[in-house]
Amino acid sequence: MHADSRYRNLCVRVEIDRMPVVLKPYYTMRWLMSKGVLPRICRKILRRLRLLPPAPSTVAADRSVPPLDGVLGLNPGELVEIKSRAEIEKTLDGYGRCDRLYFMAEQWQHCGRRSRVYKRVNRVLSEQTGRFRKARNVVLLEGVCCDGSRHGNCDASCFLFWKEAWLRRAEPHVS
Repeated sequence: MHADSRYRNLCVRVEIDRMPVVLKPYYTMRWLMSKGVLPRICRKILRRLRLLPPAPSTVAADRSVPPLDGVLGLNPGELVEIKSRAEIEKTLDGYGRCDRLYFMAEQWQHCGRRSRVYKRVNRVLSEQTGRFRKARNVVLLEGVCCDGSRHGNCDASCFLFWKEAWLRRAEPHVS
């Protein structure tokens, strides 16, 4: 047992509320930064004041604007090409993820192929938690499904999730 029980189960928010008034703003800002809330609030305020450009929408009105950070704003029916393995590997972190989305082993066989966007994915039901999670810049491609070869020959044929950073717009072949 601890000699001083007042240091057990401390809540940062409660401790900030107990601080002298002079220190509250500083530590509140630090707490918000650690949770990633403050940058989002700042971006929202700056966008409303029109000091920042609007967030990329799912419907790209002007195709002449270059995509920001791999955001293509793809819509159903658009023709895309899946980037090469080397290009995709540059977008992945040490765990094989891009923005928390894993690039699955079954996806490598599709590198360099062309396909049409089937639909955008805005949220996904997590099978582990039963909760919906937001999905940003993710699409499903027509006819590109998991073959189950790396998952015990699973026969579910699930759609594979594709980050827009792994794709590029493709021009249709002219015959």
